[in-house]
Amino acid sequence: MELLKNKFTLAGSIIFLIAILIVIIAIFLNNNGNSINNNEYASSGGILLGNPDAPVTIVKFTDYQCPSCGSFTLGPGKQIFREYVDTGKAKFIYRNYPFIGDESFKAAEAALCASEQNRLKEYDEIIYINWNGQNKGTFSEKNLTTMAELLQLNINSFAECMSSDKHIKNIQNDIDDGKKLGIKSTPSVLINGELIVGTKSYGDYRVIIERALGN
Repeated sequence: MELLKNKFTLAGSIIFLIAILIVIIAIFLNNNGNSINNNEYASSGGILLGNPDAPVTIVKFTDYQCPSCGSFTLGPGKQIFREYVDTGKAKFIYRNYPFIGDESFKAAEAALCASEQNRLKEYDEIIYINWNGQNKGTFSEKNLTTMAELLQLNINSFAECMSSDKHIKNIQNDIDDGKKLGIKSTPSVLINGELIVGTKSYGDYRVIIERALGN
């Protein structure tokens, strides 16, 4: 009887260990799957700059009235472009996540109108250079048009784009996708599906990008 009892105990232990192993494998596969899906989902909209076949995908969710977003764009963001986007190692996707106020939404529209003239990156930067507080009239349509003039955009085309409200649906799609991805604040940056919230040092982003490149 003692021998039989030991056999049952051993069998039970083996079954328990197998069950734990199955759970661990399932969690691992699920986590990997989420990362891949997040990358594909995050990059399914927005405006793409850089080599579309680049091995690394960087997605930025931004609000133009968010000071931390400006810190990213004018700081590590510029370095990321120089080192990885301009060299073809990464592609960069702009997505809007305006939540601070009406001016956030209007600035997002203006940026997308600038993208129609292939000047999104420059307009993205000039918005943050001129940011002067939230919901204070900084991003009135007049001021947004002045920024377009400074970049020597075709003002008639820009004004027509702004008055058409043609990009409202695109912005709302970005917001909806952001919520599904768990975006709760800006800036939120995804590097091959890995989410980084807030502005970090360039070195922090570089480590993640290099890892994504397999270095």
